[in-house]
Amino acid sequence: MTVPKGYHFAPTDQELLLKYLDKKCSNEALPCDVVIDREIYGDKAPWQIFTDEEEDPWEISKTKDKKTDLWKTEGTIYVFTTLIKASQNRIARKAGCGSWHGETAREEVKNGKCAIGYKTTLYFEIAADEPIAMDGPVKKGHWIMQEYSLHDSNTDKSKGKYVLCRIKRFDTKYTKISPKKRKIVEAATTDNDLVVPKSAKRPKSAKRVRPEVMQEKKMECVITATPDTEVVPFSKDQQFVQDQNFLMSDDANELTIEELEAIWEQEEQVAL
Repeated sequence: MTVPKGYHFAPTDQELLLKYLDKKCSNEALPCDVVIDREIYGDKAPWQIFTDEEEDPWEISKTKDKKTDLWKTEGTIYVFTTLIKASQNRIARKAGCGSWHGETAREEVKNGKCAIGYKTTLYFEIAADEPIAMDGPVKKGHWIMQEYSLHDSNTDKSKGKYVLCRIKRFDTKYTKISPKKRKIVEAATTDNDLVVPKSAKRPKSAKRVRPEVMQEKKMECVITATPDTEVVPFSKDQQFVQDQNFLMSDDANELTIEELEAIWEQEEQVAL
């Protein structure tokens, strides 16, 4: 049963989870056929998945902007789709030339005090390295999606097969394109280039080093780098030490005590 003319399909979050998604996962009959089956995640962009308003059950609303005096067109459609897992804990959300990115964190939906599922808001973004993104803004509309999934407490594995998506398309806005910064990072990663991260901020507790201390540290480094041997002026004390070392060394001439005393007496007489 479709929605009669003049009525709008505007279910609550609880009704989407209990009356539609839960019944879809349990293979039960749905209240109406407004929610259709489509593969949202895959090789096609959103505007390649859906047909015009006459074939797919779009809820179209037009409003007039008070500032610009222009009409805004908004289309809403409800879809069952399956998730594609990239890994055990990660969902692949690629869709054609772009992907769906999370705009909000996963929000728990409750029916009274009981949690029955989750709701996540995402938006479609074209990858920066896609040729379609090189031409500037893409006039394919601005796409926002609310993805509903059943709660983790549901132990039936078949319950997690489907999710229900409420997709909105704003024809007066352009499709988002990935920022250039992301493209630069991806290109650097592909070329095996190193991406230099921003330096960490200096904590408040850290103290600045004064220029004088830096100069002293620099001088210490220079002194440490110089050779160990030094050239110093010659002094009499050093000569006396050398003479004593010479007399006590093995290389000195072997003289008796009498011979030494005689040499000293001669030096004293010369001095007088």
